[in-house]
Amino acid sequence: MPKALFAQEGGVVFGAVLPLTGASASIGEDQRRGVELAVEKVNAEGGVLGKPLKVIIEDSASNAQTALNAAKKLVSVDGAKVVMGEYSSGVTVPLREALAREGVVHVNCGSSSVKLRQPGGGKAFSVIGLDDLMARFTAKALREKGFAKSAVILPNNAYGESMNVEFAKAFKEAGGEVVQTLLYTEGQSSYRRELQQVARFQPDVYLYSAYGQEAAIINREAFELGQKQTPWFGIYLTMCTSDAPKETIEGQLGSEVNFIGPDSAWYQEAYTKKYG
Repeated sequence: MPKALFAQEGGVVFGAVLPLTGASASIGEDQRRGVELAVEKVNAEGGVLGKPLKVIIEDSASNAQTALNAAKKLVSVDGAKVVMGEYSSGVTVPLREALAREGVVHVNCGSSSVKLRQPGGGKAFSVIGLDDLMARFTAKALREKGFAKSAVILPNNAYGESMNVEFAKAFKEAGGEVVQTLLYTEGQSSYRRELQQVARFQPDVYLYSAYGQEAAIINREAFELGQKQTPWFGIYLTMCTSDAPKETIEGQLGSEVNFIGPDSAWYQEAYTKKYG
């Protein structure tokens, strides 16, 4: 990447669009903490090209149009040459496309739709595995635990559509069957009716993924309906359980991407020291 790209008086400016409010606010807050810890480490080690790094963070409110407005401000007002974000693929895909039209580097730090691998993204990078990888891992994990009939519950957005296709394919190849799929509308105050409809297909496991506050509603209502007598498996388990009452998620299985390897042990130490 040419040095001229970062040449700014007073330092290097990156931008980040994160869901600090809305359904994924709990995850967005952790993303914000991660960004700030990384900036502290980079600057303690001399910055970028000898200049201090500054990351300006804007709130997407878990909404695509709000995210696009935030990115426009970061680029046109703050002069950011790199923009990170968001979390939901339904927000990140249009964000990526908009930044590509402006010739701005985009770093996907939390979304997993396979659409983020397709051409047309300009200077775009992902630092997270996409849905086909997670789907294969999840299908294998479910089959190894003896599950053969899965109901699938996912948001009706770019992420849910992508994961639905990839998991159905991987689970079939592993010898399993998806007996029913629910792509739910985000932002509802209740999902009780949808959960009752899915239960009629008598799965031996519920595979689901949902954002923070919506996941809390789904878990609570499934618990109240007695559906937690059947095992539940959460894709991105932290996201699925971060806002849910403890009794509604006890014993829940799931997959996650938060492995701390030898090159990132510093982050675990720094996070624990600062936030406990």
